[in-house]
Amino acid sequence: MNQKVRIRLANLKDLAAIVEIYLEAFNKKSGGSALARDLEEAEAKSPLAMLYYVAETQSGVLGYISACPLPEAMDIYEIAIRPEARKQGIGRLLMNKIIDEAFSRKIDLVMLEVAVTNLPAISLYEDFGFRVYGRRKHYYQDTGDDALLMRLDLNLEPMLA
Repeated sequence: MNQKVRIRLANLKDLAAIVEIYLEAFNKKSGGSALARDLEEAEAKSPLAMLYYVAETQSGVLGYISACPLPEAMDIYEIAIRPEARKQGIGRLLMNKIIDEAFSRKIDLVMLEVAVTNLPAISLYEDFGFRVYGRRKHYYQDTGDDALLMRLDLNLEPMLA
Protein backbone atom coordinates (compact mmCIF):
# COMPACT_ATOMS: atom_id res chain seq x y z
CA MET A 1 0.00 0.00 0.00
CA ASN A 2 1.62 3.22 -1.15
CA GLN A 3 -1.00 5.58 0.25
CA LYS A 4 -1.01 6.80 3.85
CA VAL A 5 -3.75 5.14 5.93
CA ARG A 6 -5.68 7.33 8.32
CA ILE A 7 -7.81 5.98 11.17
CA ARG A 8 -10.73 8.20 12.18
CA LEU A 9 -14.19 8.03 13.73
CA ALA A 10 -16.79 6.99 11.19
CA ASN A 11 -19.74 9.21 10.33
CA LEU A 12 -22.94 8.88 8.32
CA LYS A 13 -21.07 9.73 5.11
CA ASP A 14 -19.18 6.43 5.56
CA LEU A 15 -22.36 4.34 5.76
CA ALA A 16 -22.37 3.08 2.15
CA ALA A 17 -18.68 2.08 2.31
CA ILE A 18 -19.09 0.32 5.67
CA VAL A 19 -22.13 -1.63 4.46
CA GLU A 20 -20.29 -2.60 1.26
CA ILE A 21 -17.27 -3.81 3.25
CA TYR A 22 -19.54 -5.66 5.70
CA LEU A 23 -21.36 -7.50 2.92
CA GLU A 24 -18.12 -8.34 1.12
CA ALA A 25 -16.06 -9.36 4.15
CA PHE A 26 -18.72 -11.51 5.78
CA ASN A 27 -20.10 -12.99 2.52
CA LYS A 28 -23.54 -11.57 3.15
CA LYS A 29 -26.15 -10.75 0.53
CA SER A 30 -27.92 -8.28 2.80
CA GLY A 31 -27.60 -6.79 6.24
CA GLY A 32 -26.08 -3.85 7.95
CA SER A 33 -29.46 -2.26 8.64
CA ALA A 34 -28.46 -1.32 12.20
CA LEU A 35 -25.38 0.55 10.96
CA ALA A 36 -27.27 3.76 10.12
CA ARG A 37 -28.83 3.89 13.58
CA ASP A 38 -25.45 3.16 15.21
CA LEU A 39 -23.74 5.97 13.28
CA GLU A 40 -26.58 8.41 14.01
CA GLU A 41 -26.29 7.67 17.74
CA ALA A 42 -22.52 8.12 17.57
CA GLU A 43 -22.84 11.47 15.81
CA ALA A 44 -25.40 12.55 18.43
CA LYS A 45 -22.80 11.67 21.10
CA SER A 46 -25.17 9.24 22.81
CA PRO A 47 -23.52 7.76 25.91
CA LEU A 48 -24.59 4.29 24.78
CA ALA A 49 -23.34 4.69 21.21
CA MET A 50 -21.29 2.06 19.45
CA LEU A 51 -17.82 3.11 18.33
CA TYR A 52 -17.01 2.89 14.63
CA TYR A 53 -13.59 3.72 13.22
CA VAL A 54 -12.67 3.58 9.57
CA ALA A 55 -9.32 3.14 7.87
CA GLU A 56 -9.13 5.33 4.80
CA THR A 57 -6.74 6.51 2.14
CA GLN A 58 -7.19 9.08 -0.60
CA SER A 59 -8.93 6.35 -2.59
CA GLY A 60 -11.57 5.74 0.07
CA VAL A 61 -12.52 3.60 3.07
CA LEU A 62 -10.63 0.29 3.20
CA GLY A 63 -11.91 -1.14 6.45
CA TYR A 64 -13.70 -0.52 9.72
CA ILE A 65 -13.96 -1.71 13.30
CA SER A 66 -16.95 -1.50 15.59
CA ALA A 67 -17.07 -1.91 19.34
CA CYS A 68 -19.37 -1.31 22.26
CA PRO A 69 -17.68 0.54 25.13
CA LEU A 70 -19.18 -0.69 28.38
CA PRO A 71 -18.00 0.39 31.83
CA GLU A 72 -16.44 -3.02 32.47
CA ALA A 73 -15.30 -4.01 28.95
CA MET A 74 -14.71 -2.88 25.39
CA ASP A 75 -16.61 -5.44 23.32
CA ILE A 76 -15.38 -5.61 19.71
CA TYR A 77 -18.27 -6.49 17.39
CA GLU A 78 -16.72 -6.45 13.92
CA ILE A 79 -13.52 -5.75 12.12
CA ALA A 80 -13.55 -5.96 8.34
CA ILE A 81 -11.11 -5.04 5.60
CA ARG A 82 -11.71 -4.95 1.86
CA PRO A 83 -10.20 -8.14 0.36
CA GLU A 84 -7.78 -6.20 -1.85
CA ALA A 85 -6.47 -4.27 1.19
CA ARG A 86 -5.84 -7.25 3.48
CA LYS A 87 -2.42 -8.27 4.75
CA GLN A 88 -1.22 -4.67 4.73
CA GLY A 89 -1.49 -3.90 8.45
CA ILE A 90 -4.87 -2.16 8.30
CA GLY A 91 -6.51 -4.58 10.75
CA ARG A 92 -3.61 -4.00 13.12
CA LEU A 93 -4.08 -0.20 12.91
CA LEU A 94 -7.80 -0.54 13.66
CA MET A 95 -7.16 -2.88 16.61
CA ASN A 96 -4.58 -0.46 18.00
CA LYS A 97 -7.15 2.34 17.82
CA ILE A 98 -9.80 0.39 19.76
CA ILE A 99 -7.28 -0.69 22.39
CA ASP A 100 -6.09 2.92 22.73
CA GLU A 101 -9.72 3.97 23.12
CA ALA A 102 -10.21 1.38 25.89
CA PHE A 103 -7.13 2.80 27.68
CA SER A 104 -8.39 6.37 27.34
CA ARG A 105 -11.75 5.34 28.87
CA LYS A 106 -9.97 3.38 31.62
CA ILE A 107 -11.53 0.12 30.44
CA ASP A 108 -9.22 -2.75 31.38
CA LEU A 109 -10.82 -5.58 29.40
CA VAL A 110 -11.26 -5.98 25.63
CA MET A 111 -13.41 -8.89 24.43
CA LEU A 112 -14.49 -10.39 21.12
CA GLU A 113 -15.86 -13.49 19.43
CA VAL A 114 -14.24 -15.02 16.36
CA ALA A 115 -15.13 -17.99 14.17
CA VAL A 116 -12.87 -20.97 14.86
CA THR A 117 -12.27 -21.14 11.09
CA ASN A 118 -11.03 -17.53 10.82
CA LEU A 119 -7.35 -18.34 11.34
CA PRO A 120 -5.96 -14.99 10.08
CA ALA A 121 -8.12 -13.09 12.59
CA ILE A 122 -7.24 -15.45 15.44
CA SER A 123 -3.56 -14.98 14.65
CA LEU A 124 -3.96 -11.17 14.67
CA TYR A 125 -5.75 -11.24 18.02
CA GLU A 126 -3.13 -13.55 19.53
CA ASP A 127 -0.42 -11.14 18.34
CA PHE A 128 -2.12 -8.48 20.47
CA GLY A 129 -2.15 -10.79 23.50
CA PHE A 130 -5.76 -11.94 23.37
CA ARG A 131 -6.36 -15.36 24.86
CA VAL A 132 -9.21 -17.83 24.47
CA TYR A 133 -11.44 -18.12 27.52
CA GLY A 134 -14.42 -19.98 26.10
CA ARG A 135 -16.28 -21.34 23.11
CA ARG A 136 -19.85 -20.94 21.84
CA LYS A 137 -21.03 -23.95 19.89
CA HIS A 138 -22.73 -23.25 16.53
CA TYR A 139 -22.61 -19.48 17.22
CA TYR A 140 -22.63 -18.40 13.58
CA GLN A 141 -26.06 -19.21 12.15
CA ASP A 142 -25.07 -18.95 8.49
CA THR A 143 -22.14 -21.41 8.73
CA GLY A 144 -22.75 -23.30 11.97
CA ASP A 145 -19.18 -22.47 13.04
CA ASP A 146 -18.29 -22.28 16.70
CA ALA A 147 -17.03 -18.99 18.10
CA LEU A 148 -13.96 -18.63 20.24
CA LEU A 149 -14.41 -16.14 23.06
CA MET A 150 -11.22 -14.12 23.41
CA ARG A 151 -10.13 -11.49 25.90
CA LEU A 152 -7.30 -9.05 26.42
CA ASP A 153 -6.67 -7.81 29.94
CA LEU A 154 -5.14 -4.34 29.90
CA ASN A 155 -2.85 -3.05 32.61
CA LEU A 156 -4.06 0.47 33.37
CA GLU A 157 -1.45 1.02 36.08
CA PRO A 158 1.17 3.57 35.05
CA MET A 159 4.59 2.15 34.27
CA LEU A 160 7.16 2.86 36.97
CA ALA A 161 10.37 4.41 35.69
